[in-house]
Amino acid sequence: METLVYASAAAEAAPDLKDILAVSRRNNARNGLTGLLLFAEGNFIQALEGPGEALKATYERILKDPRHKLIIELYRAPIERRNFPDWSMGARTIEGADIPGGAFKLTRASLEEIHSHDRGEEVFTLLKSFYRVSYPDDMAS
Repeated sequence: METLVYASAAAEAAPDLKDILAVSRRNNARNGLTGLLLFAEGNFIQALEGPGEALKATYERILKDPRHKLIIELYRAPIERRNFPDWSMGARTIEGADIPGGAFKLTRASLEEIHSHDRGEEVFTLLKSFYRVSYPDDMAS
């Protein structure tokens, strides 16, 4: 089993996050992948984990996906257990009744909750750094 973290810029100013979540959840369930997708200020960061071949095929699809540009692989490593056993999507731009099932509002508290469950330190550091750059005022406490 492996984990992969990448970042990209959205090709469109306002991507349809609900559609992205629905397609990702379906594809990831079919391929045995789990992870976390964060979107902020026109940028994505995603941590994916699962069987190596499925992860490779999924990342190759992402590289060809016209909704992404400037894709960069940040981290890839073997793992013994999943850090995100349930697919989730943190989304700052989806609020209230628009939050689809399996998603959560992206806040400092939700990031701390992820970390409190002994998640992979490297993955958490990348995700938290992304959030800190995107929302510096929310990280103050």
